[in-house]
Amino acid sequence: MVTLGKFLSFSLYAALASCRSLTSSPAALQARNNDGDVGPLKVSIIAGPDAPGTPPDLELIAARRALKKLKTLLGEEAMRRLLADDIDAGNAAWHTILAASSPDSPDPAAHVVAEIHLTAIPDDCTQRNPVNFTASNFLAWFADDAFNRAAEKLWAGHPEHFGLQTMANNDSTMRAQLLEPWGPVLTATVVPRLAPVVPGGGVKKPYMKALPDYPFQSVGEETLLDGTNAVVGNIHYSWKDLPTKEGKTCGVEGLLNMWMSSATPDDVKEGITEHITVEYYNWVKWAYDDIKTGAFVPS
Repeated sequence: MVTLGKFLSFSLYAALASCRSLTSSPAALQARNNDGDVGPLKVSIIAGPDAPGTPPDLELIAARRALKKLKTLLGEEAMRRLLADDIDAGNAAWHTILAASSPDSPDPAAHVVAEIHLTAIPDDCTQRNPVNFTASNFLAWFADDAFNRAAEKLWAGHPEHFGLQTMANNDSTMRAQLLEPWGPVLTATVVPRLAPVVPGGGVKKPYMKALPDYPFQSVGEETLLDGTNAVVGNIHYSWKDLPTKEGKTCGVEGLLNMWMSSATPDDVKEGITEHITVEYYNWVKWAYDDIKTGAFVPS
């Protein structure tokens, strides 16, 4: 007999499977032709929907819509109950990883880093009055209460956000509670204090890069939610404005580092690298759209 829990769990993973185009291998991405096909057969849509895009584009939109529907109806607590066995397995996997390394060592050799380097450049940078899209405005959008309450922005940043809650601490830092896969390991964590690197704020680990040309930096420890407070990752996210040829600024550049212990398997490192890439790609684009349309007005 198929129970409701098994049905919902199957439906959720079926929807996730249709989102895999977000994390296809480079070889698979290069093999796609203009219609989005992979392999020796080229399928062309001669007539069809009015909406622009290839069938995989439309599939991705539908997959996101299905996931949003399922996750919103279930709620985060139900998601955690459905995935309880996977969470327990993830906790056990992380304790095995940490036991095989020295996660507290200041030596850079004791750590590996998942690094994402991105730029976001508006197409109107050469115009007289470009969209006011700067690093500080992006971060203000990200921290805005309206953003944090909007499931379509926070949860939808990545299809595998099974749980994601953020809240402001009393000292202008942010707390985040997350449930998401790092590659094959479902990881339930909390970041008690994501703090800006300013006097009296966040303090970088000895192995983290200085990055003096990035004025907006934040750090925080990501710890397991199993009661052990074991640190599985150390966040170091950095942002700056992009200069234009005219000596102004337009657009943002980000360097997003997640430091992990040296025993972290390659597929776990690759998994969190892909995850951060997808969510911040979406969030940067949505921030730009909100600032451009006036849905978010920087102070």
